[in-house]
Amino acid sequence: MIVVASLFLLMIFSSNASAYLNATSAEIAVWQSRMVSGPYKSTGDVSTNSPGDWDRIVGHKNNFLSSPSSSRYAGQTLNVCVTPESITAPGRDLGRPLLDAAFYYLVNTGAGDRETVRTAVRDELLAQAGTAGTTYTDTSRWCPGSPYGPLIDENPGFDMSNWMTRLIFAYDYIRPTLSGGDQTTLDAWFLSWAQFTRPNIDGWLASARYPGRESDDYSSPTDQGVGSADFKKTHYDGWQSDGWIQAFGSNRGGAYMRYTALAGILFNDATLKTSAKRYFKEAIKYGTFADGTLSEMYRWEDSYPTLGWDYAALTIGELVTIADVFARSGDAELYDFSTSTGYNGTAGGPKSLGQMMTLFLSFVDGSTVRYGTENAANNGNSAYKIDTVDGVSGDEYVDDTNVVHGNLYYRSAYNKSVYLRTASGAPAYPPGGGTSGGWTPFTGDWGTYPAMLFMYGQMEDNTANPYLGGGEGGGGGGGLSGSVNLTGKVVVQ
Repeated sequence: MIVVASLFLLMIFSSNASAYLNATSAEIAVWQSRMVSGPYKSTGDVSTNSPGDWDRIVGHKNNFLSSPSSSRYAGQTLNVCVTPESITAPGRDLGRPLLDAAFYYLVNTGAGDRETVRTAVRDELLAQAGTAGTTYTDTSRWCPGSPYGPLIDENPGFDMSNWMTRLIFAYDYIRPTLSGGDQTTLDAWFLSWAQFTRPNIDGWLASARYPGRESDDYSSPTDQGVGSADFKKTHYDGWQSDGWIQAFGSNRGGAYMRYTALAGILFNDATLKTSAKRYFKEAIKYGTFADGTLSEMYRWEDSYPTLGWDYAALTIGELVTIADVFARSGDAELYDFSTSTGYNGTAGGPKSLGQMMTLFLSFVDGSTVRYGTENAANNGNSAYKIDTVDGVSGDEYVDDTNVVHGNLYYRSAYNKSVYLRTASGAPAYPPGGGTSGGWTPFTGDWGTYPAMLFMYGQMEDNTANPYLGGGEGGGGGGGLSGSVNLTGKVVVQ
């Protein structure tokens, strides 16, 4: 019986194992149904203002075919070393039509223009890889630093990492169809961005924070930034953040390391995979407080009380993608990772990605009530309440959908009710997806996915689940801990 059961589990895993970085054959089959009859085919076909993801993808595919080179980025055009802010970063939706065209090719296997789309995506990726300004092995332009740099997490680098993430997903969708020569060319190009950027982030965190981190030795912190830089609370009377903590779990550093993880898995590069895993764990150990509050929550402003939640949405989305790409390759360690380790105020817990996700989502329906202010007069003022509708700026966000793919693993009914906006107290989605940071709404952190809800929304059952394991409250904590109570609205300090 044990042998039979083991063989059965192996068959399930083999049938659901990811053929792609973020897609399995079972998921693709669901998407093929959705592109015809929904959900998320057309605007409002699920709920008020729910996204018409497939209609948008088709439109972007058409736009791409009309002008494939519109997604191209010039990069560093001068024969001098790129330095922070020295060149214009790629636009935050650059590569969107190319990504959506590649996704259209993956899903719409009966399309009459499918081969035309594939060829156009291939040719544009090859053209981009052949662009002098994005030849990352050209050390006269993309100069290696010692012990790190010249770029750390500044632009153009982090916006480039988001743009490269859109492109690597697009490449992944067509990669199996390419000739050996084209695949060799593009593999080397995509790998070279990770090989250029990975030492910068790793080298800086070693020099500025933990010199022994690459040997997993955290016994000698440098204390650089402790008590300085943006010395600010995560919310009114909340957790104390400072320059030291803000280095871990930064949305910008996370953009680099998300790409590092994707390239590490796609090209089976042990150095990249080890680096991405280490960064993920550090973000939870040293950039997250005991109740799951991410340090990026400190980014609120008097004119944007909800802005810290919006920043946290980016980092948590990046961390979910890192955990997800490993889990889809058969390694669920990061989804299951839990720790109480910390430093400079971040010790305690246990802390986990599942806990962070659920706390983050609990701001949407008002289960957690906090205020983005340091002014006692604003504490309790609904305009300063941290949620998806900023009461001061008027901005509205749908960034709760950044973490939908993570709930495929945790399968939390509460999380699902929040991102669907069916939980009591959750507002409807805003028209058009509300405020964005320059990218198409409903497409994940920094707009790096084709469509979060079309791809993963309402997919928590086992019909197309790409993992073994996970579950309600599982995977290192799908629920909240400490003083947060999801059964009623409470004020949490």
